[in-house]
Amino acid sequence: MAKIVIVGAGVVGLTVAYELLNEKGSNHRITIVASQIPMDWEYNDNYTSPFAGANWASFAGPNDIRQQNIDEVGYSKFKKLAETKPEAGIIKRVDQNYVTYDRFKAWGNKIRLPWLKRMKEINFRMVDDYDKSLYRYSYAYDGFVISTTHYLTFLWNECVKSGRFELRRKKLHNLDEAYDLHHDGGKADIVINCSGIGARELVPDSGIYGVRGVLLLVQNDVKLDKIIGIKNVEPTYKDEGLYIMPRQEGDMVIGGCFQVGKEDEKTVSDAQCQRMLARAVKYLPWLPWKDFKIIRKQVGFRPFRKGGLRIEYDKEKKSLIHCYGHGGAGYQASWGSSAIVRKLVKDYLADNSQKRCCKL
Repeated sequence: MAKIVIVGAGVVGLTVAYELLNEKGSNHRITIVASQIPMDWEYNDNYTSPFAGANWASFAGPNDIRQQNIDEVGYSKFKKLAETKPEAGIIKRVDQNYVTYDRFKAWGNKIRLPWLKRMKEINFRMVDDYDKSLYRYSYAYDGFVISTTHYLTFLWNECVKSGRFELRRKKLHNLDEAYDLHHDGGKADIVINCSGIGARELVPDSGIYGVRGVLLLVQNDVKLDKIIGIKNVEPTYKDEGLYIMPRQEGDMVIGGCFQVGKEDEKTVSDAQCQRMLARAVKYLPWLPWKDFKIIRKQVGFRPFRKGGLRIEYDKEKKSLIHCYGHGGAGYQASWGSSAIVRKLVKDYLADNSQKRCCKL
């Protein structure tokens, strides 16, 4: 048993807490320290998890085996939750992707397929039923859509049910502060840094940067039942694109963009909103689009890191474990990341126990 403080209540921090609390025989006691939590009515722009789409779609490259393995863990976890925990807000959806002729040309007139095609449980397949005047090819696989606020609250509630979990709502200025914030009092044995974009100041890590994403939550009047991803080339707005994710509660997310260096743009302009809606009509003309009933416009900043995802002991203090830099892969990578953190915690405690025995 260890007293553990987790910094950050995003999807990564909550999943790490869930995993550690449910590790058999460990009986860890966990405090999450965060300035924002899933049950808040409003979120600031540094709390990214509620603003995500979100689905399972690995962004790992064909040779990035580490990230592939991390993401693959998440697929199995989401599948089990979708089948056994309806309260988690996860629904199974076919994830269909369309590649336009201009994108095909930009790729050197070669068919590119994601690494995940090798996963047996994903049921990856090429699709022939598509508008061939718009698209060069299409593929699909069995995926999931996650209603973010439902899912984050589910994780939170599961942690609370353990009886070994509490929250300290506090904005930290450095990670050393976290050692004194465990709800049992005294010093925490381990601090786990899941602070996302906040790691830029807390570590501090100058390699952290936010990538702007924009989502429109609209009423699903067209009764779309698939996740749609468009692989195209935008000649004018090169950092914008289109994906659509229908959620189980009758609305759908329309995105999006991948904008670096625009962390000061925290609202959605009317012009960008209209471009996003126009793409939906342009690339999915077979759907009965009429008026878009917009429920909410969202801006979030994906916590990317130069050098990629960091999951490791701190170089100066082994009782501090870092788990941040997930970029846009927070949801799909959360379970695989948590498994690595769980092992780091276990190894640290075993090593410390051995050292104490030697001293005796």
